[in-house]
Amino acid sequence: MSAAFDPTTGQVITPPPKSPKRWPWIVAVVAAFAAGATTTMVVMSGSSDEKETEPAQEALFENSESPTPFVVEEEPPPLPSPEDFAIELRILSKQCFGSAGCNVSYSIEPVYLGSEPLDDVSATVTYEVLGGDSGPQINSFTLDGDTITYQEEEFISTPSSSTELKVEVTDVF
Repeated sequence: MSAAFDPTTGQVITPPPKSPKRWPWIVAVVAAFAAGATTTMVVMSGSSDEKETEPAQEALFENSESPTPFVVEEEPPPLPSPEDFAIELRILSKQCFGSAGCNVSYSIEPVYLGSEPLDDVSATVTYEVLGGDSGPQINSFTLDGDTITYQEEEFISTPSSSTELKVEVTDVF
């Protein structure tokens, strides 16, 4: 850059600085992008010198679903039926209020009567306690092999002190 002297004003005139040329940068970015795209396309398509020696596995199953391996699942042991259980009801306490009826605390003692072993059986057994003043009371206990789990104490209200409670197994699932 050269400076010039202005004799009328007596000052040195310096021309404004030239703006940098932008076109080389633009050309470099476009060239880098083109080179990257070309390289990616070549890598993705593979070399044309390679020959397929055997057909791809997907081509063998074009019109069918992919094969699923054959798996043998063991059948779960059969569940016992409701008839395979008996439930004994034990009265723990009974508080009566004359003609208003009674509040009864009871416990159940389930017994398995079936002939098949329960080693691998897991089930829920549903039962109804009949004789309450609000209708049947439905509850359940669980069975896991030879272990039976149930509530230790349950409550029901009866219409009178002479009401007898009965238990009936309704479902096993």
